[in-house]
Amino acid sequence: PPALILLDVKMPEMDGYQVCQQLQAHPTTRTIPIIFVTTKDSPDDVVRGLSLGAVDFITKPITPAIVRARVKTHLELLEAHLKKILLEEKDRHLELARKSNILTSSMLDLAPVRDKFDAITRFAVETYGVDLCRVWMFKPGAVGKEGCPIARKNHIFDECRQKGRCIHLMSSCGNEMPFEDDREGIPFGHAQMGLITAREEGRFISNDLANDPTFKAGPGVVYTGLAAIAGFQLRNRQGKMVGIMANFALHPLDDVTITALTQLATLTSQVILGQQDREEIELAMIQAQAASRAKTAFLATMSHEIRTPMNAVIGMASILLDTPLDERQKSYLGRIVRGAHTLLSVVNDILDFSKMEAGKMTLAQQPFDPGLLVEDVCSTLSHAVFQKGLAFACQVGVGVPDLLLGDASRLKQIVINLLGNAIKFTNSGEIVVRVTVEKENGTSATSAHANAVALHFLVADSGVGIPENKFEAIFNSFEQVENFLTRRHGGTGLGLSICTRLVELMGGRIWVESKEGEGSQFHFTVLFDKPHWETVGTEISYNRMDLAGCRILLADGHESHRKILTDTLAHWGAEVVVATDIKDVRDKISTAREGNRPFDFLLLDVRFSERKDSRPEVPNTTMAIFDFSVILVSSPIQQSLFANGIWQRKKEFVLLRPVKRRDLVQRLKEVR
Repeated sequence: PPALILLDVKMPEMDGYQVCQQLQAHPTTRTIPIIFVTTKDSPDDVVRGLSLGAVDFITKPITPAIVRARVKTHLELLEAHLKKILLEEKDRHLELARKSNILTSSMLDLAPVRDKFDAITRFAVETYGVDLCRVWMFKPGAVGKEGCPIARKNHIFDECRQKGRCIHLMSSCGNEMPFEDDREGIPFGHAQMGLITAREEGRFISNDLANDPTFKAGPGVVYTGLAAIAGFQLRNRQGKMVGIMANFALHPLDDVTITALTQLATLTSQVILGQQDREEIELAMIQAQAASRAKTAFLATMSHEIRTPMNAVIGMASILLDTPLDERQKSYLGRIVRGAHTLLSVVNDILDFSKMEAGKMTLAQQPFDPGLLVEDVCSTLSHAVFQKGLAFACQVGVGVPDLLLGDASRLKQIVINLLGNAIKFTNSGEIVVRVTVEKENGTSATSAHANAVALHFLVADSGVGIPENKFEAIFNSFEQVENFLTRRHGGTGLGLSICTRLVELMGGRIWVESKEGEGSQFHFTVLFDKPHWETVGTEISYNRMDLAGCRILLADGHESHRKILTDTLAHWGAEVVVATDIKDVRDKISTAREGNRPFDFLLLDVRFSERKDSRPEVPNTTMAIFDFSVILVSSPIQQSLFANGIWQRKKEFVLLRPVKRRDLVQRLKEVR
């Protein structure tokens, strides 16, 4: 309908006054403002129009400005009126919602189910205006020849015998409205019970019980003046009827009240479901506690069985380290010991997972070097990386503190897990591990003082990648990207779940960025406290050295590794010149000699001097042009070249990838 009507009085067949009368008589147009526009300007005409329901009277000839002003005024009045109606309707809904919330909240404090039923029936009578509200529940009962006393008392023996269970009155509130005979209250007998229980729609509503043929009203209905009933089936989650709620009234129930009573019946069903849920939860808790005890016993036994041989491996390897060994043997044996310790730590972490589930995991607060920790992890797992022919780089960002307080073993576990996954799911390309400073002077997860450092860790690979719809699932317990990965690569699916919980305990978060078929980048941030003693802010010499004034030629074929070395050496003050191949190395050396700006060191990637058949070209010719110190960068697998004497250089000048800052400092000091 229109928002406003401009109506002329003089019209053919029916004048404006008659049209106004019909508009006012129709419910859909009664509220539309009407303004008469006419040449009649006598007071009687104006009074007649306004008495018929018009809101204004404009005489001709009209002035457009006056018409616009009056139309605007009446539209504004109409808008204000509609807003008032909407606000009143909103207040009515809010009041009903408030009362419903009060009822729901009050029932939270009521432990016995019967008390909750009493609150519901009382609410129906006091709020919705019914004269009597009752709630029954079906329970197993005696359904033999005599039936149970409750069934006989309520005259529903046949109903109970048919259903194989007895119905118990749980709560009743309101006027009992006695009948002519001795029966107390309204007898919800067999016929009336069947009207509710037999309804497919789950309810029976009637507003004219005296004349309703389905109700079979007796003289008691006429005697009490009972007019309406609203009965509802109460069902559990399986759809089985577990009870009935019935509301009686001496007056008809409007649609709003019936809707409210329907919602109240739903709440009553939820009370019954809550009781059933509590019983199921109690049983499930007993079973879960038994399963938890069995799991703890199993994990303790398993860890003992694994620890015993692992301790023997670590012990014998440690004894062997004390015997005369060359540097290469010590390096290999050291990796064995570190790997054994890592495996032993994983066994301990399986036990920690059960502690996490029980909320008993605690973090240690010990000083450690986060950069060195990352480099050690990369060194330990580097052999597995290079065995697959992958490029590998490890970077400790500028500004990462040399000393922090935290649980180094837990942090190491996270990095090992993420790096192990990267190795497992990458068959070609590269793997990069990086740690940088995310934020300083924050509050850590283990203390409240604002002296914490947030570190950002990254483990990136060029492996199989992860579908976007699996980004969240992989961090759940016993989840992997696909079942075929489990069969192909093994694993329990617990690793990322443990990492997630450890990261959260350290006050950080973990997430993944990935594209299927192109690789993945796992990020996580953690918070650590700075130590308070005087050494804070001092530099640890084994992690860096002063290279001011040194010119270094860097020849590395791996872009990520080359960039990391360039950034590190430049941060230490060196001037770094990059060569892209062995010919470029010779050219840059010649240019440096001609310009009288010789290099102090050469960091040379061994792969620069390898042919396609993996055999090195004649090294003496290549190395003869170097009249300055040379450090060869090699993987552990390529280290055999030096053991066989192929390079004919001192093995002390060899630097293994991924390069540790400590090893780089040591080699530079040896050849300087």
